[in-house]
Amino acid sequence: MFRVIVRAKRDADALRAMLSVFYTGWNIEARTFKGKRDPDRALEILNKICNHKKYNIILLGREDSQLQLLQSNFDENTTFHVVRKKKIRNTKLKALAKEFELARSRIRNTVSWHGNSYVFSHKYKVITREANTSMDIFIGIGEGYSEIIEKLTGIKVENPLFIRVRAGIHRIYSGPNEIATINIPDKGKVEVLSVNKGAEIYDVELNGILNNNRKVLRLHENIAINFLKQFKRKYDKFIVPWSGGKDSTACLLLALKTFGKEKVTPIYVDTGVDFPQSPEYIEKISGRLGIKFEKVYAPVKESLKEKGFPTHENRWCTVLKVEALYAKVREITEEDEQVLIVVGDRDSESRSRSLRPTTRLDQEFTIVAPIRMWNTAITQLYILSNGIPLNPLYLQGFYRLGCYICPSLRSWEKEIMKRKGHMKLLEQLEN
Repeated sequence: MFRVIVRAKRDADALRAMLSVFYTGWNIEARTFKGKRDPDRALEILNKICNHKKYNIILLGREDSQLQLLQSNFDENTTFHVVRKKKIRNTKLKALAKEFELARSRIRNTVSWHGNSYVFSHKYKVITREANTSMDIFIGIGEGYSEIIEKLTGIKVENPLFIRVRAGIHRIYSGPNEIATINIPDKGKVEVLSVNKGAEIYDVELNGILNNNRKVLRLHENIAINFLKQFKRKYDKFIVPWSGGKDSTACLLLALKTFGKEKVTPIYVDTGVDFPQSPEYIEKISGRLGIKFEKVYAPVKESLKEKGFPTHENRWCTVLKVEALYAKVREITEEDEQVLIVVGDRDSESRSRSLRPTTRLDQEFTIVAPIRMWNTAITQLYILSNGIPLNPLYLQGFYRLGCYICPSLRSWEKEIMKRKGHMKLLEQLEN
């Protein structure tokens, strides 16, 4: 999935040493542009190396920082990143690993304003292009977002752009203009940090965003499918754990396109404490796609009395869900079949997920993550571009989905639960 390019052989030696220590199992390709410092010669060589099958990360020492001006010659899957040292080879391995992580984040943290639309590209009027591993970008699609923002800020806006800068800090945009900054803590209430009442509000249409990002979406799709294709001959059955959320739905679409309906099996793990919209969504979308899905039960609801509500420190619910999933996979798999599990892990979800290899083993199963480099907006748009609606919970304003007892539900989601009557689900549990 990744190709990392540095200037010279000694830089490549340092790069490979770093990859062997911090990125074992990632199968990252390391290349050079043959020591060239002249921009024209460097561009000529880089054009031959970089293609649309992988994400191309070009790491430069400070002494070669002028080469980052070549960025405009490349598409959205290629980024230039300057490290703090004069040469790559002078950077300590741990620091170089961090620089690679930052460089990766710049690809998913880039958004421009063009044609009355957000475009996830560096080629237009850039709103943000940051190397920030905590950052994510998403579109507030649906009336839920508009209603909450108007209540918080007094500004009515359609399809706002959200940039989660760090932790709970979110910048909200209408067109290229920042209209507010808010803090969404895990507990308590959403806090408005600033409001720009004088900002021009743009009529941003969802169809316009989709049309302006067709090329970008195809690029990310091609890389994901190219990554998945390497497993096509080795494995017989392809499992997609399908929660009804955006990440697993995007992975299901990619798996179907890569492996075909006859070899892909989605599995829905019912916990007894899921929002009812999610199983309804799975039923609806499976019918639209013309596929069958398997269902298995994880006794999360029944375990609440004994274990109490899950916390960030004790996610016992996840253990039960994984156990149920793996049991179902074993049940539906023949003895001689090789199984691949396709999951929707993304770098912007958490630091722990960003450090996982794109291909990893868990028990006897191989697990792959084809959308690691997608931000939330790309995931949203990819689903919609395939003619599939988003889970209706997202339209109410949810950023992420899970069980209604999930410790990852923040103050924003809890406010939605109060306004939309979802708290009745918790009241039923308590009774």
